[in-house]
Amino acid sequence: MAKDKFINRTLKQRGFSLIEVLVVTTILVLVTGGAIAGYNQFNYKRKVIAVGQNFRNVLRDAQSRAFTGEKDCTVCGCTGLPNDANLQGWTINLTNSTMYGNCAPTANPTPSNFPLTPIPIPTTSNMVITAQTSVSISSFQFKTFPKGTNQSSVINICVRPTPWAGYNYQIIIDPSGNIRDYGITTSCS
Repeated sequence: MAKDKFINRTLKQRGFSLIEVLVVTTILVLVTGGAIAGYNQFNYKRKVIAVGQNFRNVLRDAQSRAFTGEKDCTVCGCTGLPNDANLQGWTINLTNSTMYGNCAPTANPTPSNFPLTPIPIPTTSNMVITAQTSVSISSFQFKTFPKGTNQSSVINICVRPTPWAGYNYQIIIDPSGNIRDYGITTSCS
């Protein structure tokens, strides 16, 4: 008889109690919330890394153009005549996000800059790119000869998102023009 009561009771009980449903729902909400927060942070880091690596490639392009002596013949002249302008180097301008070459006439030992057609630096509108040596700088140049930069100290470049400064992408350029990639960091100093 006791066995029959147990079987009848289990057959009549269909479903879950309200407390069991609330506990399971709460656990699912917490796990989902944590997953979404983790995914947003992962997405954010990937965005910082992508823009930082893109900017690093722009720096390497300017470095390569300067070190190989590439110049725009429409501005510097490539006729081989004495009035052709000599390439002084390639400048990265962080204020207007452009890269351009600087030429100077051979007769004039003091470089007068004739910027080549500016090449836009691809950046994302919500990213900030800052460069500093011992002070903040808005532009710098990879020189043709001697190879290196026009700065006497290390250039520290940080790429970070505008609304939140939690992560930076750090690139270091030493005076010899060597570009070192430090990747994503929490502080850029």
